[in-house]
Amino acid sequence: MDLVPMAFADFDVFIQRAIVHQAHERVTTDFLSLETARLVAQTGTERILSAGIHTPNHYFYNLVTDAICVGQAWLHINRSDKLAWLYFLHIEPAQRQQGFGGHAMTAIKAQAKALGAQVFWLNVVQANSAAQALYRQAGLEIAAFHMNCQL
Repeated sequence: MDLVPMAFADFDVFIQRAIVHQAHERVTTDFLSLETARLVAQTGTERILSAGIHTPNHYFYNLVTDAICVGQAWLHINRSDKLAWLYFLHIEPAQRQQGFGGHAMTAIKAQAKALGAQVFWLNVVQANSAAQALYRQAGLEIAAFHMNCQL
């Protein structure tokens, strides 16, 4: 699995996909309407990525194997704390259940280490059991719980 830096032409589609994904998660986790969740996700992403694809310490990759792009990833490196944060990992639906997620995690963790990170973080919602299984297979363990309820 090769991590190929994302071209500017791919960035807008990728970020919109990430925003839609986050919005759907926030409907469940934050009890928001889809419209509100999308606005929250859009605003938060714009705040984090103030310079878009050129935002310092944020890395965007196409995940390529055998000259085929099987997905994309967004990695953030906090250099002062030596932390890596995987903001978003996407494997194309037609490419799932073929081991690409595991290969992607191996490559992304290696890249994070090469960029100076000593700890690798990500969030996953409780309902996403497939992602949880992937991350466990990649060596991640639960480090914290975020619990909530609707009032």
